[in-house]
Amino acid sequence: MESGCEFVAHHLIYRYSSLSRPPPRSLGGLSSRGLRLVLQYIEDMLGQPIKLRALAALAGISVRHFERAFRQSTGGPPHAYVMERRLQMARDLLINQPELPIEEITLRVAFSSSSHFSSAFRRRTGFTPTNFRKTCSQ
Repeated sequence: MESGCEFVAHHLIYRYSSLSRPPPRSLGGLSSRGLRLVLQYIEDMLGQPIKLRALAALAGISVRHFERAFRQSTGGPPHAYVMERRLQMARDLLINQPELPIEEITLRVAFSSSSHFSSAFRRRTGFTPTNFRKTCSQ
């Protein structure tokens, strides 16, 4: 009876458990070289508008395929990645260059307006850029 139970338990775990096998490898996504080129381009162009078409061209694939492949490679869409990098750059500028006006930071991180920048920053951090700067300088 005991060996029968062990056999059934072993069979169930081996056959149906996700613990018995390594997770399946994700197929698709950008090549490591393509991803590296795209991410470097984004870093270099954070202060300027970044077109999805330009990113897809760097990877050598169509825009629609690029969107899916980027999401598969990074876990999120290209726009969200660019937005997060721009907000990170803005946080760094707010902390490291306290004399820099918010309008100048808005331009350096390529937001269309100060209000767009402020609302995106507040959604991400919970602070307005001005309050963030005041909090971090204390």
